[in-house]
Amino acid sequence: MSNLMQALDARRFPLHGLRLIEASAGTGKTFTIAALYLRLVLGARSEDDGLAFNAGGLLPPQILVVTFTEAATEELRERIRSRLVEAARAFRQNDSDDAFLRGLLDDYPAGQRGRHAHQLELAAQWMDEAAIFTIHAYCQKMLRTHAFDSGSLFELTVNTDESALREQAVNDYWRRHFYPLPRARLLPLQAIAASPAELGRLALPLLGRLPAGPADWTPVEAILAARRAEKAAWRQQGWLEELARTLTGLREKKAVNGNKVRADSCQKWLDDLADWLARDSDDLPLAGKPFDTARWRLTPAGILDALKAGMSFDPPEPFFAVERLLQPALADTSLRAALLTHATRSIAAALAAEKSRRAEIGFDDMIRGLAQALAPDSPNRERLAQALRQAYPVALIDEFQDTDPAQYAIFRTLYADAGPEARLGLLMIGDPKQAIYAFRGADIFTYLAARHDTRPEQRYTLDTNWRSTTAMVGVVNRLFCGSPEAGTVSETVFGRPDIPFQAVRAAGRSERLVQGGMPVPPLTLAWRQEAGNKDDYRQEFARRAAEAITTLLNDSEAGLLADDGGFEPLAPRDIAVLVRDWQEAAAIRRALDLCGVRSVYLSDKDSVFASQEAQDLVRWLDAVLYAEDNARLRLALATATLGLDYAGLDRLFNDEREWERTSERFRSYRQTWRQQGVLPMLLALLHDYRLPARLLARRDEGGERQLTNLLHLAERLQADAAGIDGEVGVLRHLERLTEQPDAAQESVLRLESEDARVRVVTLHKSKGLEYPLVFLPFLAGGRAQPDGRNGIFWHDGDGRLQVDLTGQDADGLAAMQRESAQEDMRLLYVALTRARHALWIGLSPLSGTGDLLAGSAIGRLLQLDSDPGRFAGRLEALAQAGSGIRLDDTSPADPPPRYCDSTPAPVLFPARRLTRRIARRWRIASYSALLTGPAQAGTLAAEDSAAANRIDDTATPDNPVLPIAGRTLAGFWRGPQAGIFLHGLFEWAAQQGFGRTCELAAERRDLLARRCQRRELAGWIDFFDGWLPWVLTRPLPLNDASPVTLAALPPRSARAETEFWLGNPQLATTALDAAVSVAVWPGHARPALLPQSLQGLFKGFIDLVFEHEGRFYVLDYKSNWLGETPGNYHPDALRDEMLAHRYELQGMLYLLALHRLLRARLGADYDPATRLGGFVCWFLRGTDGPGAGIVHLPADPALLDRLDHLFACETPDADA
Repeated sequence: MSNLMQALDARRFPLHGLRLIEASAGTGKTFTIAALYLRLVLGARSEDDGLAFNAGGLLPPQILVVTFTEAATEELRERIRSRLVEAARAFRQNDSDDAFLRGLLDDYPAGQRGRHAHQLELAAQWMDEAAIFTIHAYCQKMLRTHAFDSGSLFELTVNTDESALREQAVNDYWRRHFYPLPRARLLPLQAIAASPAELGRLALPLLGRLPAGPADWTPVEAILAARRAEKAAWRQQGWLEELARTLTGLREKKAVNGNKVRADSCQKWLDDLADWLARDSDDLPLAGKPFDTARWRLTPAGILDALKAGMSFDPPEPFFAVERLLQPALADTSLRAALLTHATRSIAAALAAEKSRRAEIGFDDMIRGLAQALAPDSPNRERLAQALRQAYPVALIDEFQDTDPAQYAIFRTLYADAGPEARLGLLMIGDPKQAIYAFRGADIFTYLAARHDTRPEQRYTLDTNWRSTTAMVGVVNRLFCGSPEAGTVSETVFGRPDIPFQAVRAAGRSERLVQGGMPVPPLTLAWRQEAGNKDDYRQEFARRAAEAITTLLNDSEAGLLADDGGFEPLAPRDIAVLVRDWQEAAAIRRALDLCGVRSVYLSDKDSVFASQEAQDLVRWLDAVLYAEDNARLRLALATATLGLDYAGLDRLFNDEREWERTSERFRSYRQTWRQQGVLPMLLALLHDYRLPARLLARRDEGGERQLTNLLHLAERLQADAAGIDGEVGVLRHLERLTEQPDAAQESVLRLESEDARVRVVTLHKSKGLEYPLVFLPFLAGGRAQPDGRNGIFWHDGDGRLQVDLTGQDADGLAAMQRESAQEDMRLLYVALTRARHALWIGLSPLSGTGDLLAGSAIGRLLQLDSDPGRFAGRLEALAQAGSGIRLDDTSPADPPPRYCDSTPAPVLFPARRLTRRIARRWRIASYSALLTGPAQAGTLAAEDSAAANRIDDTATPDNPVLPIAGRTLAGFWRGPQAGIFLHGLFEWAAQQGFGRTCELAAERRDLLARRCQRRELAGWIDFFDGWLPWVLTRPLPLNDASPVTLAALPPRSARAETEFWLGNPQLATTALDAAVSVAVWPGHARPALLPQSLQGLFKGFIDLVFEHEGRFYVLDYKSNWLGETPGNYHPDALRDEMLAHRYELQGMLYLLALHRLLRARLGADYDPATRLGGFVCWFLRGTDGPGAGIVHLPADPALLDRLDHLFACETPDADA
């Protein structure tokens, strides 16, 4: 079957069903995602548009986009937002310079373009709420939102660094299983893992890779018991003595070949067996490689092989006993496999239990938890799947080749298994040639499974490269399939026919890389003919790459020449050097430093707390805290980071007056620390000792690195100090972090600078990036193939992961090595497709065990080996086969060239001075601030929490004793706690859907039981289990429409807990009070608002916004207690209660927020007189009274306009 796929046309691509898009490097994957997003927002082009997802289009919260890094989510969000804005402008103006947008304009009728422009503008405004997530964020959100159906806890803390937790689990395992063992059984286990740290190194990488199963210690004990039994038999039967006699007899009779059974060898074998029998250990004799032949020679087959021709021998039992000792069941590899299997599963179970106890969740747990909730045996699978499909009917999965089996299982369940009748879309975008993260579990076989799940007509490809020049694209095409022509296919280059290389077209670029007025060839192969070892190769080609970079940067005529004649000189930031690891990074950075070229390593993941600066900072803080201690002070002053020379230190230590001044300085630092914090204190210390100036004046890059680390450490300590008690606590905290540096993102070394630097980045991290010029100096070294020593992991013919921890499966090892070599070739493809204009590759024959060059990915791609003659001939043939390849055998220069930076220094202008006075009364206020004023309203955290805006429960009589029987809501708790409880019920019901809440009897009962028992309200479970569905189906009267019941509202017509913010540059509460008092129940008494001026933002939470019969309403729940009987809740009493607490004002502010939202969303179609229903205040305790406890205040457009003006009006600041 042909692997050719149809080219994708973004305007004609079907947006529903399963679709697989293979996007080769540089072919515009992000552009395509944004284009498909536009079409999803726009909806159908006509009534019979079968390619659209739906008729009316979708909005950003309904379109799921999943990618794999936070940086990628932000890039996608901004690219899509920008594209929506461009498209909206095109639909407004009926024209565009963009070819794709012009095509879209042609697809939609001219008379509808205004409506579509509004839809696009609305989507652009809503992009902050777009459902663009990392896979982990998506899974976490789904688990939290649907906690009940997923079986997850409602509140979980995300643990971003599980290293401490894992270390604890390993130590606990060691204590439980190693400590109790007698010495005989402990020794063979310690031969496998001598310490908890070594056990963790072996077992932790297996988490998530071993097949699920119980942690069974029996296999470990069985192996040790079998060994003990064999040793006991040897001792009881006297087999060692019999074996010695037999061997002596065979030698004396000259029945065996003397070279195969030598006397000295026999004695070594027998001594080893004697040592084994004497040891109190369940280990094996004749262990290790020197005794491989010996072990076999003492078996029946081995000794018979040593017999001379014509001799016969019937091996006695000791030879068979040795053979039993060599059985795989007793071997160290089997014991190792049994131990690691038990340890891994035990540690996994301990981690899960501990995280559950702490209510924590790790990144892997997020994916695993959602996958398990959607598994076929999950009781709530269908309900959860339906809820997720309803929330996101279409999903675009970016970088799909990085998806692991659990992630794909989630999306397959949601979209592929729903059946063709479900109107869903799963669009998977990726490139199998860039699947390079097998070490993370994202193997290529998941992608291949997705390809298998799609039909040929559901597979598409992006066939045009927009990144690189035509020449660069042609070279890559030639290297991978032998021809530069687009459409040519190679099914063998990646080692699998189902991952072909299909040559792509080149769109070309408007500029080209030139040097000395001539185009730079797209590929330079720097080479040497003499073979050398890997270290020599690394050092030489690091120098050659650095010198080539320096030569280019020093050439004023080297740069990017545009088609219009514009020229931009080549700068360090235009160059990237791709490496495999930190050793290669260090080699090239040293070489660049010798040439005076600054570089930055973009893949550094070391912790700043592992740096020398962190160690020295401990001594500084210690000296500041104990400045009277001369020994501590001397130690701080002598630190390498402070950089005082020996002569200066000697003068300081021996000059009493200068020493006293220094001691006083450190005491002043202590005072600054206590009064202002650790950051200001450290900045003062850095300034006093001129560290920034001294460090930045260094010629090498170490000074800038040190200063970056110091500032990073100071900021981190300042942030951490907020949760630490006292200065001594901060010091102890820093000491702990330096002893065990954490791996959290905020602790990773920061970049010194990216400005005017050559980028050094690992091959893996370079994926998705692009650079004008890319250097690959170390490709010939390749990487060592896995030897199975730590287990063999491979995939069978169906793509299922297989595991052999014994390391003895030869076929499995061959498959593992084959998969590793295939991934190396994909990693090479990633490396070769990062360049826009040119590549530089360093190649050399390599000496050593095996042919490293021939085994490397570049060696296999270019058909190179380490024979000097064949190597040189092959390179010459490549260069002659077509244009675009240049050979360079220039030797390193001595001394190396120096970079002469001709870039003019930036012009620094004086800082602008602020001339106007700063307004100091700006703050964030809420409804409570209108009643109490700023002094009583308190901080933002106190006044603006969601609870403060949920249910207003004013002071009422103390909670009565709860009646035993005949419960009613009037007899329920009074006060804030009652309001919080009732509000929680309605919030949960809204999340489930009011109608579904009435049907979910078991789930509702379980929720009520947990919430009531937590509050010691177990006696109220039955009441609320009946009351909640009753109140949700209770008709609520409205003035301008038929009665509404919450249970009858479609899920999309109701939204709970809507947060809003209103800007108020200068809001006088007296004007606000007057406007509402005149319009709502005029003439009725009410408490006046506290006179004040609010400046800043006004924040609130609306309990429920719903649509009914074409009108939108704001609903607020109230649990106020007005009396025991329904008659206490008559309309006049409700009105008076509302006025007493100014709920009518609260309602009008909520209506203003909804009014502004509808005006923005509906545009010209919005008329508040017909679309805005009003404010519904529902007194829950009066639901069975007259009017069902409802007060409905209709929307007053004139009042809303007045309030809109008050909030928008800006007047001079009183504080200015």
